[in-house]
Amino acid sequence: MRDKNSDEVQTFLALFGKLKEWIDDRPTELFNLAREDDGVRDLSDRLYWVAQNLREAERRGTTQFAHPVDPNFVVAWRDYESRFEENVSDVMWFGTLPELLQELRGEEVPHGPAHIWDMADSAAETEARTIELALNFAGDQLDPDRDFLGEFADELEDGLRAWRRLRQDWGFDLQGVFRRRQLVPFVLIPRQVAARITETDRLSLAARLKQAQDAFVFGVPWAAIALMRSITETVLTDHYGAHQEELIDKIDAISSLLPRAANRNALHRLRSTANTILHPKPQAKTLREQSVAELEMELVSLLGVVRALIEGAPGKGR
Repeated sequence: MRDKNSDEVQTFLALFGKLKEWIDDRPTELFNLAREDDGVRDLSDRLYWVAQNLREAERRGTTQFAHPVDPNFVVAWRDYESRFEENVSDVMWFGTLPELLQELRGEEVPHGPAHIWDMADSAAETEARTIELALNFAGDQLDPDRDFLGEFADELEDGLRAWRRLRQDWGFDLQGVFRRRQLVPFVLIPRQVAARITETDRLSLAARLKQAQDAFVFGVPWAAIALMRSITETVLTDHYGAHQEELIDKIDAISSLLPRAANRNALHRLRSTANTILHPKPQAKTLREQSVAELEMELVSLLGVVRALIEGAPGKGR
């Protein structure tokens, strides 16, 4: 779907480009402009739904990355997310009720990592609870006074026993998996990077990226961090031309080429965090001292750095 010839991608690029042109690339003024111009409002509404379809496609995917992706789409999509999405959403949902939007804007609106984590955790709790309810209902059908299950009763009982073992004995956190799956950043691997990925190579960029994301989602943070460090080294060497032996030297050597969201300081933060895992020091503050929310949002931030590094790669060693 992310291919340059995808209908969804082409529609998004066309609508987004037209909206930027119509409003002189002034997203903060979009709401007022849409109130004054039905054409702008209609265009904004159409863009909202096309973008929502793309977002839903990301969430439904079996992997949290896509490749190869048109570099123009990568740039446009991130621009839409960072500068336009909130304003386009305001037009869609409050265009006919500007007084309500004004009232909401007058209140203190929660934001930041803590709010993002709370929202994801609330949605994950709902999803996990519905599964628990379904399993509890299945258990209720095992009443010895009921015989309609017949030969399926033993299988159902075995399944419930396996679920209890997975959850209680092995500590499987279903709510946490749902929450982290929502939090993990989706990566758009551009064509020039995807061209150098070997699908059959177990150590390829795609394989390590998937394992880093899976490690985060399934609650193995140290493995996720170690894999992020490995990915960073590979991308800096293969796509930024940093052939120094040590990661610290690679980062410093090509700092001027780095994307803003994966700048020198951000990469050193990732390197330092990985070092505390790979080479622990007794006197150093460990990630274990953080709350679950703080730890997960720190990893989300680092996964975002890796995403920016991949998406902003020039494509070949220099």
